[in-house]
Amino acid sequence: MIEVAYVTKDMRRDPYERITHLGGAGWQRSQPDVVQQIEQGQEDYYILLDGIPAKLTVALSRFGAKYLKTELEVEEPHILLSLPSQAA
Repeated sequence: MIEVAYVTKDMRRDPYERITHLGGAGWQRSQPDVVQQIEQGQEDYYILLDGIPAKLTVALSRFGAKYLKTELEVEEPHILLSLPSQAA
């Protein structure tokens, strides 16, 4: 499993498309690449919430866009969006 420590955001987009990249210690990938890796079973990603891992899952917005969220979130990725932001 790969820990996500930060996200890169495009604040002009809606919450489902706002995250453009995810990253951690020594790596950064685009959201579409991470979605593809999860869907194909190549990698699992997670974030730490109070020291407890929360796995990322792929979801489909009401507009048909694939996006990432934690397994704890019902719809919008508020927890993921609360991670520190870093430039792409």
